Amino acid sequence: MNYRITGEFQTPFRLYTFIDEVTPFQIQMTLKVRATFPGDHFGKNVEVKFPVPKSTSSMSFEISKEQMGTYTANYDKNDNMAKWIIKTFQGAREYSLVAKISLSTQADSNIRKEIGPISMNFDIHMYNVSGVTVKYLKIAGS
Repeated sequence: MNYRITGEFQTPFRLYTFIDEVTPFQIQMTLKVRATFPGDHFGKNVEVKFPVPKSTSSMSFEISKEQMGTYTANYDKNDNMAKWIIKTFQGAREYSLVAKISLSTQADSNIRKEIGPISMNFDIHMYNVSGVTVKYLKIAGS
């Protein structure tokens, strides 16, 4: 089924980013993802991807103890992309990731512009942002 929304709607996820320069050769990025859909729904295989600066030499990720095992994060040096995969994302919850980016050259004022845009892929079964519900569906055979 396809439909179009012309009015205001609330996106299923909200993204918040905080970028700090720890040293001239290291940047710390904190990324928070908050689910705005109800707690009785779940997002499956939520994937958050973002490009990192070209001068990135290595990357490490911090995972809090309470979120251990719920997601994975990795850095692909060939594509210069970081990928964060959350297996099951319960509605009305928030997850955070701290990415420590080590640079081969000293950071300048344009380094923040090289991070992003952030993209997301996800599946939320039996949920739509418009509130349209299907009460009856008849499939006619030939």
